[in-house]
Amino acid sequence: MACQCLFHRRGAFKFAGAFAAACGFLRGSAAAQTAPASNNVNAQLPTRGEFIVRGGHVLTMDPVLGDLPVGDIHVRDGAIVAVGTNLTAPVAEVIDGRDMIVLPGFVETHWHLWTTALRMIIRADEPKVGYFPLTIRIGALCTPQDAYQSVRLGVAEGLLSGITTVHNWSHNTVTPEHADAEIQALKDTGVRARFSYGTSQGLPLSSPMNLADLARVQREWSTGDGMLGIGACLRTPGPGPRGEFPMDVLRDEMEGIRKLDLPMTMHGGSKNLIDLLAKNKLLGSDLLMVHPQSLTAEERQLVAETKTPYSTAPVIEMSYSAVRSGYIQYAELNQLGVQLGLSIDSSGASASADFFNVMRALMWSDWQRSGAPQIKAATPGRVGHDRRCSPHGPG
Repeated sequence: MACQCLFHRRGAFKFAGAFAAACGFLRGSAAAQTAPASNNVNAQLPTRGEFIVRGGHVLTMDPVLGDLPVGDIHVRDGAIVAVGTNLTAPVAEVIDGRDMIVLPGFVETHWHLWTTALRMIIRADEPKVGYFPLTIRIGALCTPQDAYQSVRLGVAEGLLSGITTVHNWSHNTVTPEHADAEIQALKDTGVRARFSYGTSQGLPLSSPMNLADLARVQREWSTGDGMLGIGACLRTPGPGPRGEFPMDVLRDEMEGIRKLDLPMTMHGGSKNLIDLLAKNKLLGSDLLMVHPQSLTAEERQLVAETKTPYSTAPVIEMSYSAVRSGYIQYAELNQLGVQLGLSIDSSGASASADFFNVMRALMWSDWQRSGAPQIKAATPGRVGHDRRCSPHGPG
């Protein structure tokens, strides 16, 4: 990981913000403030430098290193070079980590960052301005400048929560300029990211994704430094808020994306969806499914056999889709060895980008289902391990 999160036992977010700024994540140049929509103009990020965090309670998430009640982290040019006790780094800036908890940055695996700015107008008590009707209507009005600012705001909130890797699930890629603007926002914040190219909210369901522009984005934006990767987000086959998305269009899209050797992702909480995808031979390790709900025992087995990973967004799943799609099947998939990740989904809908809240929500959901704490599957360490083992790094 490029950087750690530090959290004070009694003032986590105050220190987290200061630390993120110290790492250069929240400072942008004047170019960033003008919302460039092209990769021809880049904000100048601050130099990363060299520093050492001393004396913190280090949660390494590493089975060999274990946890260090009093430990040091040495970082140079954005990369961790050493973790241990009493490390020697004579020229490094020292950050006092005493009375702090130090842990690896969080990996977020599914986030509609373009919806961040909608939190002021999305309402749960009025159907006409609920999440889905509102995003469908406003999506067509979203400009590249709007997309840039919303992504940048969402990432800044995520960094304050300790998220250092994001998966920008862009399901309102209206034009090539929108794609460029969202990617530029990711680059201008210095976050590690994957951008998953999608379709616009108003695109007819019979119309395919712009695969030619996806290929252009892959050529122009893919980096070899591990900081930015490109993927694609797919519409879910079957009935939805705007009608039924046909399977033949999905198959053509997935064939084209796989020819580009890019990873894919799809919302996966609909009933009988996994069975439908399996019958069409579309499951696989390159397809990240989102929302582990509504699966039958047979479908869970298909997910495990095809090594199809899953992302869960427990805050949204409990508040938006539990009645429709059922409980979160974290424990069942975990028992089968399915690769799992955690996600924000939409901070516009939940009014929060707090990743600790996401982890707590998963634990509470699992504890409620599993009963006594002695038999719970979701422990704090396990939940943290899931987000470290997320299928969604940039590449």
